[in-house]
Amino acid sequence: MVGLRNIYALGPLERGSATMANQRKPETGKILLCGVQGCCPSIDFTDPNAVVLRDDFGGQVQLTQEQWADLKAKFTQKSDQV
Repeated sequence: MVGLRNIYALGPLERGSATMANQRKPETGKILLCGVQGCCPSIDFTDPNAVVLRDDFGGQVQLTQEQWADLKAKFTQKSDQV
């Protein structure tokens, strides 16, 4: 499972790599979260008003920028407590 602390925005449609943590950039474009079983859910930052998370089966969740910031903050708080 990929934690939000390990997700960084790369260029549009670039896949993650071992050097991902060294390439922090503002959240823009589209991120593919490809796993070991061939699944590639994505996080899309191309809409300035929304963040869209999509799974491999056509499902999606659309968050406002405020909701996205709240979600990231909750993950940060949770990981700081561990």
